[in-house]
Amino acid sequence: TDGEGNLIVVGYEDRHDLAQGWNIWTRKFGPDRATLWTRTYDSPAHGHDEGQAVALDAGGNVYVSGWTRRDDLQQGYNAWARSYDPRGEVRWTWEEDAGAGADELALAIAAAPGGGAWLGGWEDRPDLGEHYNAWVAKLDAKGRRLWKRTYDAPAHAYEYLHRIVVDRDGSAWCAGYEDRPDLGEGLNALLLR
Repeated sequence: TDGEGNLIVVGYEDRHDLAQGWNIWTRKFGPDRATLWTRTYDSPAHGHDEGQAVALDAGGNVYVSGWTRRDDLQQGYNAWARSYDPRGEVRWTWEEDAGAGADELALAIAAAPGGGAWLGGWEDRPDLGEHYNAWVAKLDAKGRRLWKRTYDAPAHAYEYLHRIVVDRDGSAWCAGYEDRPDLGEGLNALLLR
């Protein structure tokens, strides 16, 4: 919710009736729960596109993350993010392919000071002899990636980031889990800063 009591919801809708597959769906409701605007995104491949997380900044700008299925580019699932202004106009869109035909999903997003965003999720990296690596990236106010860091635990198993929060210093705290069969353990909590 924003400071005015508006509610923003993100997810996906099945639009096979339009030959589009699943579309990323974002809706803003007013304090009385009346719909203020609805935005959808259908990737050029018309595949499985899914919204996963939403965040707001102090100016009421909306940040959405998820993924798109890009079979048209032989890329699998790509990490995806978009920012809308308070009226629902697109400010920027970002999409990234992990490479090597692997999947990359954006499961978390947080607004960054200055109009950018922090993103996090996982990417499949069989090309590196690894399974799923956690990743975090920072985008600037125009949706351009400034940098990206990945984390692969010693077991080279499964690492995911699911939540990001930004502290007063503008640093991101990223939470998820890692699989540690090398220690005789299963899934352990993971916190990265």
